[in-house]
Amino acid sequence: MPITVPRASVTQSADDLMARDMVLCRFPEIDMVMGKAGRAETATDPAPMDMIESMVSFRPPELWPKRRLRAADAERQTRAVLTALVGKQLIEPPPDRSAFDALVSDATSAAQSSFDAVMREVAWHKNEEFGERLGRQPTQHRALWRGHLEKLNDELLDRAPATYTRLVTDELLARATVTDAKLDAILEEQRRQRQQPATTRTVRAGHHGSRPAVPVVMPDPHPVLDSLRIELAEKFRRWLILWPQDRAELIGFGGELDRALQMPGWTNVWTMPIQNRVDMLATGVNTAIGVRLLGRDLDDVVRASEDVAAELRLIPGAADVVADPIRGKGYLEIRPDRTRIAHYGLNVADVNEVVETTVAGKVATTTVQGRERHPVRVRLTRDWREDEETVRNLLVPVEEIRTNLDQLTGVELGADPVDEVASPLSPVIPLSEIADVRITEGPATIKSENGLLRNYVRLNVRGRGVVDFVEEARRVVAQKVKLPAGVYLEWTGQFEHHVRARNRLVLLVPLVIGLILLILYLTYRDWADAVLMLLTVPGAMVGGVLFQWLFGFKFSVTVWVGYIACFGMATATGIIMLVYLREAIEKAGGLAHITLDELRQAVLNGAVQRLRPKLLTEGTTMIGLAPMLWATGTGAEVIRPMAAPVLGGILVADEVIDLLLPVLFYWVRHWRWLQLHTKPLGLMDDGQEPLRVLPEQRAMPAVAGLPTDQTSSIVLDIGNQPEFG
Repeated sequence: MPITVPRASVTQSADDLMARDMVLCRFPEIDMVMGKAGRAETATDPAPMDMIESMVSFRPPELWPKRRLRAADAERQTRAVLTALVGKQLIEPPPDRSAFDALVSDATSAAQSSFDAVMREVAWHKNEEFGERLGRQPTQHRALWRGHLEKLNDELLDRAPATYTRLVTDELLARATVTDAKLDAILEEQRRQRQQPATTRTVRAGHHGSRPAVPVVMPDPHPVLDSLRIELAEKFRRWLILWPQDRAELIGFGGELDRALQMPGWTNVWTMPIQNRVDMLATGVNTAIGVRLLGRDLDDVVRASEDVAAELRLIPGAADVVADPIRGKGYLEIRPDRTRIAHYGLNVADVNEVVETTVAGKVATTTVQGRERHPVRVRLTRDWREDEETVRNLLVPVEEIRTNLDQLTGVELGADPVDEVASPLSPVIPLSEIADVRITEGPATIKSENGLLRNYVRLNVRGRGVVDFVEEARRVVAQKVKLPAGVYLEWTGQFEHHVRARNRLVLLVPLVIGLILLILYLTYRDWADAVLMLLTVPGAMVGGVLFQWLFGFKFSVTVWVGYIACFGMATATGIIMLVYLREAIEKAGGLAHITLDELRQAVLNGAVQRLRPKLLTEGTTMIGLAPMLWATGTGAEVIRPMAAPVLGGILVADEVIDLLLPVLFYWVRHWRWLQLHTKPLGLMDDGQEPLRVLPEQRAMPAVAGLPTDQTSSIVLDIGNQPEFG
């Protein structure tokens, strides 16, 4: 949704719209582009003529060609080319490592942009040729497309090494100091020829497809440079892999589409059609951040919005900062000169009537067609009112002059009135004789809200968090921008959704963890076991963050929903382990009737011998969720960020449960065993009835070499030494 100055005419908007749509159509991933300028015939579209919209329809992702070169691969090849150029003594080596890295980064960025343009142009031409053949065979559409795509990918992969090597070599030679005299002369000749305008053979043949009159003289080849390019391209070919274009890198602010549509006087806004309508109705802007300025004086509001926009441009991360251009629309201003009007015997009402009739039109009559009534408006054609000069030449009748002359000359002097008609005094005069006609700038639209005039400053954020940017921007604007009296500002935009979601998640995440703890306690009636189950939550968090980093997903509402689901699923997996551990101790006779060795063996039995059902449960869950990470259809942008924390959390939480949970469970039961066997009378830790067990009644095995009647005393001694266990 590009926005330009309010003075844009219908013709200018239509021409720019067609030019932009032609650029979009040459992307091989795009199937169709439809654009409009101004407002559609609907009550929910308030777009002015200076706002155009292009609706882009993409092909299915499986039909996208492999034409993307990863940034890491491009930088690797750039380093190889730069090292080779320095090694062949064609350019001066950078003075230090930082200069070397800076040169590589700049050359890679420029070369990769040109490489994308070349590859998408090749893919578009091949798709156009294939489309002509496909039109005659519509019944085999998908099969033919797959075959064409395989051939296209092979051709792009064959072109890519030499193309990128040539482009990055040119960028490095343009940025570095060339030491070879012959190469320097060749480059200078190339620059000179590129700066010369192409001439045509004849004037009649002068169009964009005509051949130049003088053939371009190609410079002499440089054997060392040419052989070096071929050698580097062949090495690059061995390990080069091209990938389909990523949707996130194709659309949005700073994407390939945005870079290809950078036109003077236009600001691009990328959004979804329904989201655009919702954002415009909810916040008034369709960008990430908007500053709403309200006031009673239009000049103060415009000046304040320009000051705010100037300060926001200086904040790191600000992009596409633009204050809505309220002013800039041309208005035809006609100022009557009352003195000159009176000199010709006219009044201001007569002049206003002439201007209204000739420029705006005046209803002359009404036609009746059955039950319908249609007014008939009469005015001059466009040729008589297309600019201020033609309006100045509008003729104003001055019949009153003739009447006055008749009274003065015909009656008093006896002259013939007919002769006076042919006198030098004309019955009409141009409008410029009695009025000042000029074009003045004024507001394109006057918007108000709550009885106050309103204007917006729109911007987006790149490279940092939106909420953090807004907090810094508020401080900067409050410190450096002095608002006029009666003007105040409000912060709005899509970031409000982030703020509301963050505030809601700050409440929901602890609430979910607390509910999990409460449910675990109500299930086991044991706070220690409930806390042990919560130890799976940090493990799940670690795994979720790891997978989120591996797949490159940023924190969002969908990611946090994935974390919440991950906490619950990891806890459910831990419950399986806890159930088997508790069951193993119960089968061994309980803490009151087993020794420490038996306790240890019971924990091992529950943790190891019962491992299979737990792994089966986790495996089926992970197998079911894994395809979501590679989803490409509708809703994939929501499913993939949600699935990454769940899979990573389950994977890492599984290791925590398998290795850490049995150990912690053993030490908790070990401590309880010591407490149990050192309490002759007391309450159990689980809140059961008091145990009234005498020391000599404890079931302990006989110790070798000692009488059975001395076992109880030995047990008491062991109970008084916890370190023995």
